[in-house]
Amino acid sequence: MLRDPTPQFMLDTIRELRNLRLCGESLAQTSHLETNIRWLITGEGRPVGCPDGHRQDRFLARLEGMKEECIERLQNLRLNEEYSIFDVLHERVESGVEGVRSYDEVAFNNTLSSHFERHEDDHALIRWLVEGEFLETETSDRPNRTMVEGMDEIIVEDLPLHISSTWAAHGQDGPGTMGPTARLLCYWVRGEYLGSCSVTDLDFVEEKQYHLFNVRNNATVMQRLENERTVREQGLRRRIRMHALSKIDVFTLIPQGDVLERWVLRDSSVDRYQHGLSESLMPGENFTDCARRGLEEELGIERSRIEDSVVPYGPTRVEWGTGREGFDSSSMPGLPSIMCINPFYVEFDVEDDSDLIELDDNRIPTRQFVIEDAGGTTLNWLPEAIGLNLKETLGYIEPGED
Repeated sequence: MLRDPTPQFMLDTIRELRNLRLCGESLAQTSHLETNIRWLITGEGRPVGCPDGHRQDRFLARLEGMKEECIERLQNLRLNEEYSIFDVLHERVESGVEGVRSYDEVAFNNTLSSHFERHEDDHALIRWLVEGEFLETETSDRPNRTMVEGMDEIIVEDLPLHISSTWAAHGQDGPGTMGPTARLLCYWVRGEYLGSCSVTDLDFVEEKQYHLFNVRNNATVMQRLENERTVREQGLRRRIRMHALSKIDVFTLIPQGDVLERWVLRDSSVDRYQHGLSESLMPGENFTDCARRGLEEELGIERSRIEDSVVPYGPTRVEWGTGREGFDSSSMPGLPSIMCINPFYVEFDVEDDSDLIELDDNRIPTRQFVIEDAGGTTLNWLPEAIGLNLKETLGYIEPGED
C-alpha cells in the first residue's frame, strides 16, 4: 500500500516550478513534452525517445512522414475563421503560455478529440510524443523508444505506446467527449500542466515499491548506458504526473418546514456521485483565485458575486489518483498521478441567488450546470449524503418522471 504524499512536497514542487518562470526560464522548457511538441510544430531537434543511431534514424524518418501529414491536418482543423489547432500549438511553442491568444477551449477539446477519432495515425503520433514525458529507465529519463518488434498489443500505427496503447480518442462518456490525449495537450497549452517526477524522487515511496511503477506490459528498451559503449536491455518505468487544483464545495440551505436541508452541487453521471466542482491551478495563481475562476468559468457566475464568498476549509491534502490501479489517473488510465487539492466552500442563498438554484413547487432545487470543457459534465443540486461514501449513481430519472 502506497503512503499518501506529503502536502509540503507538492507545494515545494509548485513553488520551484514558479521560481523557474520568475528567473526567466519557461516552465514548459523543463519538460520533455515541450521538447516533443516543439519538434512536432517546428521540426527542431529530435524528439525525446529517438536518439542518434542508424536504426533510430530510420524510425525518425517514419515519424517525420507522420508529422508532415499530421501538421497539414492540424492546420485545417479550424476553431474559427482565423484560428486553427496548429495556430494554438504554434503560439504556445513560440511565445509560451502568456503569448497564446484567447481561444475557445471547448472547441479546441471537441475538435481535437473528434479528429483523433477519425485519424488514429495522428492520435498515435501525439500519444507517442506525450509519453516521452512519462517514461524512464533506472539509468535514464530519456529512454530509447524506437523498438517496434514484438509486443503487438502496444504497437499502434507502428509506434510503441507503452502507457497509452489503450487510450481512446474520446473520454469515458463516449464519442464527442474529451479523451486523455486531448486533455493533456489542452492542459499544456493553458499552462496547467505541472510536469512529472520520478518515483525515485519521492521520500514517501519505498524502494521495494518502485516495481509498481513499471510499465504493465513488461516491455524493455535497448539503452546505451552513460560513459559505456555497450547497449543493455532495461525495463521501462512510468514517471508520475503532478496536478494541482482547487476543489469547491458549492451548497445551499433549503427551508423545509422547521428545518434546513443542505443541498450540494454534484456530478450525477455514473461513478462520479462524489465529484463536485474543481479547477486546475494556473502558473502564478494562488488557490483562492483558482477557486474563484472555477466558479466564474464553470458556473457562469460574475466575479463580483463571489469575490468574498469563497472560503477555504481544511488543510491542503495531496493524494494519489483514483484509477483502477489505485494510484493512476481515472481520466488517463495507467498514468500514475499525484493530486494537490485545496478545499474551499461557497454558500448560495435561496433568495439572493435564486437564479442559481431555481426551486420548483416542491421546493427542490432544479438548476443544472453543464461544464462543456470537462466533456459535457452536468452538475445537479442533490441532497447532501453525509457518511454514505456513495461512489455510483443510484438511479436515473427519465424525462416525464416525478
